[in-house]
Amino acid sequence: MNIKEAVKVVNFLHTAYISDNKATASDLAQRAQTYSVTFAEYDLETVMKAAQHCVRTSRFYPTPSELLQACSHVRLTSMSEQAEAQPARVTPIDEKVLDEYLDAFCEWIGFGCEANDDKELPKGVLPYET
Repeated sequence: MNIKEAVKVVNFLHTAYISDNKATASDLAQRAQTYSVTFAEYDLETVMKAAQHCVRTSRFYPTPSELLQACSHVRLTSMSEQAEAQPARVTPIDEKVLDEYLDAFCEWIGFGCEANDDKELPKGVLPYET
C-alpha cells in the first residue's frame, strides 16, 4: 500500500469513528505515513476490508496492531472463500497388486501373525511411492 492509498484508509477510519474528530490534519498525515510503512506489503482492498471489519467489531479507533490482526483475518477468510474444492485424483490400482501390498503390510505390522520388520513392501502401490 502506498501513501495515497493509506490516506484513503485514514479518511475512512477518521470518518467512521466520531471519537477521532479532534485529530488535526497533521495527525492524519502522520497516521497515513505510518500506515503506508506498516501496511506496505498489503494491497488497498485488503486493508480497507480490515478497516471495515474493525468498524463493525470495535467501538474504538483501531491501533495499527489491531488493524494488522484484522488484515490477517481478512486474508484467512478470503482465502477460504476463494479456494475451490479440487476433486480427488484417484488412480485405479490393480486388485492383485493391492492384495499383495495389503498382505505384506499386515505381515509387516504383525496383524494376524508375528510382526516382521524386515518384510519388504511392494513399491509403487501408493501414489507418493513413485
